[in-house]
Amino acid sequence: MNDSHNDNAPTPTHGWIKMMRSPELVELIGTAPLAFTLAAVIAWRARFMPGKSLKGLCPGECFLGDYKTCGMSEQQYRTAKKQLERWGFATFKATNKGTIAKLIDTRLFDVLNVTGNGQANRQPTGRQRPANDKQRM
Repeated sequence: MNDSHNDNAPTPTHGWIKMMRSPELVELIGTAPLAFTLAAVIAWRARFMPGKSLKGLCPGECFLGDYKTCGMSEQQYRTAKKQLERWGFATFKATNKGTIAKLIDTRLFDVLNVTGNGQANRQPTGRQRPANDKQRM
């Protein structure tokens, strides 16, 4: 095993996607499972590195259009896009290079890690590494 490479570290080709435990996520899966699938594809493909890509994608954006790769017919793909847009989950912009998709909030996925984990880290616990200097009381 090569210790110099961390398989969990974000790189230009892979990184973390945070899926949210929200009522909207469960409702979307039950109501429109192909729209959920498309949202997951957008989250997976979304640019997460800072700055604009050479292809003109901003963070959070990705190219779509290959509906067969998503396991959908063209009509199912169009319907899923309309549902995600109508329900305020995503935007789609047609360009001469293809369709640019972007999830516009974090109700389903947080591709840019903009939400905190909800944990305040104010007091050290027994499992935290102590600070270099002594804590004043």
